[in-house]
Amino acid sequence: MAGLANAAFAPLEGRLLALNEPRKADKLVGAPTFAFFYPEDTFVYQIKWKGVAPPDSYFKSGDAVQLTVDLDASGPVPNPGPINEEAAGPPGLLVVTAWLPLVFGIPAAEPLGQSPLRAAVWVVTSVCGQPVEGGMSVQEVEEVLFGPPPGAATATSTNTTSRTRAASLPRISLSRLLDTCSAGVLAANVPDIFGNAITPPAGGGAISRAGSIVKALELPCAGYSGTGAAWSAAPDSPCGGNELWGWMEYARDNTPELADLDGTGMPPRYLRRLLVLPVPTPAWPVCRAWQQRGSLGCDAVAGCPMWVKGDRGKLLEWAATQFGASLTLRPAAAALTAAARPAAGGDPSDPLGSPEGGYRCFNAPHAYKLGFASAVRTFDAASRGYIESNPTQVLLPASTTNPVNTLLINPNWPPFPPPAVPPARPPPLLYAQYRSRLDGDAGLAASVRERVLLHTLNASLDVGSGALGTQQPSPPPVLVAALQPGQLYRYTAGGVVVKFEALQPPADGGASDPAGVVGGVARVTVCGYRVAVESAAEGGCSNGIDDDCDGLVDEADPDCAAGGR
Repeated sequence: MAGLANAAFAPLEGRLLALNEPRKADKLVGAPTFAFFYPEDTFVYQIKWKGVAPPDSYFKSGDAVQLTVDLDASGPVPNPGPINEEAAGPPGLLVVTAWLPLVFGIPAAEPLGQSPLRAAVWVVTSVCGQPVEGGMSVQEVEEVLFGPPPGAATATSTNTTSRTRAASLPRISLSRLLDTCSAGVLAANVPDIFGNAITPPAGGGAISRAGSIVKALELPCAGYSGTGAAWSAAPDSPCGGNELWGWMEYARDNTPELADLDGTGMPPRYLRRLLVLPVPTPAWPVCRAWQQRGSLGCDAVAGCPMWVKGDRGKLLEWAATQFGASLTLRPAAAALTAAARPAAGGDPSDPLGSPEGGYRCFNAPHAYKLGFASAVRTFDAASRGYIESNPTQVLLPASTTNPVNTLLINPNWPPFPPPAVPPARPPPLLYAQYRSRLDGDAGLAASVRERVLLHTLNASLDVGSGALGTQQPSPPPVLVAALQPGQLYRYTAGGVVVKFEALQPPADGGASDPAGVVGGVARVTVCGYRVAVESAAEGGCSNGIDDDCDGLVDEADPDCAAGGR
């Protein structure tokens, strides 16, 4: 690189840090953004794209790239070697004129389901030498994440930041939420995936107190990052990229645990790094435009940083959202009809959707991707014949009671009638799941509680599409129906009808649900059709078959009334 000192442009190789859309209430208030770092030092550089489109939302933190940098317009690039000491741009800024993806970066060393996630959490308790007014304490944040220690009194405060429906729900920690949302998949200790040199943290589950650190952070008024970029925490702070990365770097550099390699030569294991910022006040009106944001995916060295406001009524929900994003989950959308649409804009059945209601588990596509859920039954091209004009029963347990809880329809069969031009890909996957009000789903909004929820995901069932595992971001799942008993949904893209027939008692006669909380299992039928109306099929009004899957056969179907034959 030193030989490029007199060049106007230079290629730099490193990794991306991808930040998801900043959120405020039920809105995404900005676009994803990207920064750049060298794995050798993890100093973060802001990127300004000049005459070139940035990566799309399917790139994640840790993906390797080569950037072509305008050295004259960029700030100094001190590593590797000072190649543009006379740069005119501000420190910490790279002006990028072209970029190329390289071999995708090393994924996080802590995939969910194989090891408890280790987290470093900082609670900003002082800014510019002044205590945070009404801020959350370290103990309060610990209880939100892990619950109170055994035998300890619960932290209380009269400073309730926000009054929400969540305040009336049963208390639950993030660790307990993730464990119950996996129906026990994550509750047990798991094998050490790090090798013999490192002992896995004590305690099971997705995130454990023993495997994490929570510290108070006194944030000074100003400072400089390793790139030379200045940042401010003063009341007039711009709350820009320099601030986000500068505050996180300051927290990291003042935490000895993150620098300790335990003599193994391995990077620190606290990859999920959560900075709990003060809620804006008249005295500190900083970062008013958003309430939470964080990394999409997680790098094995730089980790996955997250920034959330210390709102007592919302911290659990926001932390679940950002931990989900660090596992490559994308925002969850809703496409219900106007009459059935929830009050908020996104999917109220998922932490990455709408904040309507309170805490809740991940929706079926997200849970399936993370290994929280698996299929009771899958219908695809090989099994389409079983459901053709034949309502086929599937029993779905409440999602938090059994990890085998999802109906999955993979419509990879040939379209009918055959189109003139074959489609480029099959229709989206369709997932069905029964969501009760038990455990992690206690905060579900009324519009989606105790219903069979149907979601689509525009992906195929492979890792590369984002539908499985955490190596690639998922496409946004879309809530398309919230069925009550007796209601059906016609999935026209796949030629399938899904009907929520009724709730029925559990197989053990109710012994597993003596209080009636779950309400039983959902009896669902799946039926494949080739015609939209009975009379359109060959002999459709006299063949003894329910050709259009509406539950009515031949003459019993109004489609076969006089004039419709």
